[in-house]
Amino acid sequence: MFVPTPFKISESDALAIAQEHEFACLVDLSDEPGRATHLPLTLGQSKAGKAQFFGHFAKGNPQAKTVASRAQVVAIFSGPHGYVSPNWYDNPQNNVGTWDYMAVHITGRLTPLSDEDGMAFMRGFSEGYEQEWSLDALPADRKARLFAGIVPFILNIQSIQGVAKLSQNHPDHERRTIAHNFAALGNQALATKMNQSLAAMQEQNPIAIGEPSHD
Repeated sequence: MFVPTPFKISESDALAIAQEHEFACLVDLSDEPGRATHLPLTLGQSKAGKAQFFGHFAKGNPQAKTVASRAQVVAIFSGPHGYVSPNWYDNPQNNVGTWDYMAVHITGRLTPLSDEDGMAFMRGFSEGYEQEWSLDALPADRKARLFAGIVPFILNIQSIQGVAKLSQNHPDHERRTIAHNFAALGNQALATKMNQSLAAMQEQNPIAIGEPSHD
C-alpha cells in the first residue's frame, strides 16, 4: 500500500482501525493471486499475547481451500472516508477536490483452527454482537451441520500498514472547517476522527491551539 509520510500511522493505531471496522476484503497472494472474499475478521490474541485475526470462509467458497495450504493473504480494512470540496479551503481557486480516508492492510498467513477452537471462536464472535441469542441455543445436530459448512481460520500477522489521510497537509483551521463540513453532511464518523487527530496534534504542539477556527 502506498502510504505518504504525512499520513502514516502506527501499527497500534492501524490495529485499532481494523478492530473498529472489522468487515474486510481478504485477498489471496499465493494460491490464486487476486482471488478475494469479503468477510468479518475479529482481532484477538494468541496464547503468547500476539495480535491475530479470526475468521471463517463458507466451505463452498473456493478460497476456503487456501486455509489448508496456509496461504499468504492481505486483509484490507476501510475506515470512514469522504470527498473534500475545494470550497472548504480558504482559497478554493488554488485547490482541487480530494478524498480523506483511513485504510489498513494486514499481510499474513492463514492457519486452520481445530474443531474445538473453531467452535469457541464462532461462539465468541456471535456473542460479541448478540445480547439475547446464543449459539448454544441451537440443537446440537443443527449446530454441527452449520459448523460443517464453514472453514474457520486464524490470520497470523506478518506486517501491518495503515494510512489516515485526514488533511494533515493543510492548516489546522482548515482541517477544523473540513471536519465541520463532514459532520454537516452526516459523515460524523470521519468528522470525529479528524477532530481526534487535531486534538492529538495539539497535545504534541500546543502552539497550534491558537490558530483561528472557521467552524
